[in-house]
Amino acid sequence: MLRDFEGFTYNFIKRTFKFPLFFVLLTVFIDDKETGKMKQLQIDYLINKNSKWVILKVDSNTQLKLITEYCEWFACNGFGSFMFQGENIPYIDFYPNVHWDHPTEFPNLNWDKVAT
Repeated sequence: MLRDFEGFTYNFIKRTFKFPLFFVLLTVFIDDKETGKMKQLQIDYLINKNSKWVILKVDSNTQLKLITEYCEWFACNGFGSFMFQGENIPYIDFYPNVHWDHPTEFPNLNWDKVAT
């Protein structure tokens, strides 16, 4: 997997934000091997079979390290990822509406619960 400059992304997020963090990633690169890694690290996640997205909740630096590697890999392949900081937010609220002709929206997300 491609690495950034000495863990820049991981270190930046680790030093700037506090847990829990929620990540929204496309399922295109998330296979059984990757879900096995997430289970091993006890990362809570939700994959909706009708959606192209996986929602992950990160609560530790070890979990963050793996997920930031995914985010870097996605970015290098031209895909986006989203990160939110907040508490008591239902996973289902993070599913985005994505259309090629207008910005990505999170219509079910209560923005008052999002810290960043």
